Formats: sequence, structure tokens, C-alpha cells
Amino acid sequence: MYEQVGLIGQAHFEIQRAKAALGNMPEQANKMINFLNHQTKEELAALQIMNRTQAILTAKKVLKLRGIVQTLEARCREMQRYVDNFEIKLAALQTKGLPSLLTSAGRLLTREQYATRLNNYVTNQLTASSSSPVQA
Repeated sequence: MYEQVGLIGQAHFEIQRAKAALGNMPEQANKMINFLNHQTKEELAALQIMNRTQAILTAKKVLKLRGIVQTLEARCREMQRYVDNFEIKLAALQTKGLPSLLTSAGRLLTREQYATRLNNYVTNQLTASSSSPVQA
């Protein structure tokens, strides 16, 4: 869980960096592709554009980066939803009296550590219930 939160933070940093680098280039790239597709070879040569295909592919790289950034944003939102749901379920378990899934440092226990903690908890509960006086 903590690794996912860290990854989400790193992803948000990289998303902001990519958005700053892109600026309004995606809109310009669309206009550029449209422009290049509507010019003749002679008009492009006058603009010193010798290879229409290469120029369009360069513009499409900007659009591809924008798509990657949007996909990363969507995946970050999805991962954050999973983390939030996990935290809600974790809190629900703890309010029901089950032992905490967290170490004293606030990190998640491994599955083996939690199994040991749960086993000790059950043993203590059984010991406490058998040593308490039975009311008839």
C-alpha cells in the first residue's frame, strides 16, 4: 500500500512535468498535421519542409505523449481508489476488534507476520474466555 502511494506521488510529479513540457503543443500539433496534409509539395518546399511524412510523425509524437500522460492519470486515479478502498476495509476490520495490520512503525505487516499476530490474538482470546469464571 505504501509503495503504491509512493508510486502515485512519483507519477503525479512526472505527469506535471510532462504537462509543463507539452504546454499547448498538442493543439499546435493537430493544427500542424492538418496544415501539412493540405499543402502541396511545392508549398512545403517553400517552407523548407522536405519530408511531409517525417514532419507529421514528429507532430504525432507530441500527441502520443499526451495520450500516455492521460493514461497515466487514469491509472493513478484507479490506483488511488484501490488504496482508499483498502484503507476503508482495514479500518472496518480494526473496529471489529481484529488485530491491526500495521507494525508499530505504521507499515503493513507481511502475510506471515499477520498470521502470527492473528494466531496469538485467537490464542489470547481463547485463554481469556476459558480462564474467566463460567456463569450458570
